Amino acid sequence: MKTLHVILLIICLLLLSIPRFNWRKLGLLSSFVGDKPFDVEQYEEYTNFFRGDFSKKEILEGPFSYRPLVPLLASFLPFKALTSINLINLIALIMCLPIIRGMLIKFKFEYKYIVLGQIIFVFSFPLFYYAATGYVDSVLLFFIFLSVYFIIRQQYPLFFFAFILGMAV
Repeated sequence: MKTLHVILLIICLLLLSIPRFNWRKLGLLSSFVGDKPFDVEQYEEYTNFFRGDFSKKEILEGPFSYRPLVPLLASFLPFKALTSINLINLIALIMCLPIIRGMLIKFKFEYKYIVLGQIIFVFSFPLFYYAATGYVDSVLLFFIFLSVYFIIRQQYPLFFFAFILGMAV
């Protein structure tokens, strides 16, 4: 039963990310989604920069260029820059689920409340807004959850490691 809950949560997370995945046109819903913002274009160019395309390096600017981790990771994937960034984002959000579970177990919540906590995360604003839109906030959420988890577990060296990596996002 526990495995089924996890699988259903992951499926819901993925399904909720589809409408805004890669800022594609959605017909009548396009007015609600909007157009791809400048931030996202910067992360795409930053990913291409890490792939060796230095032709647009002069347009890379802060604060986007101070957040190298996600574009660096995305540069290793064989897809378009935006798709690669979004796949990293989705992986990070999926990895948040066991961290949330671990925190709630540490606080001795009953199983039904652990599942409810994960459901609330899957249906939360950050997931709706940032899941697969090319921003790096999903990975930042992962590092925030991971850092809090390590504090709760009193694993301070791991906390500092996660915190430092999170600063690159």
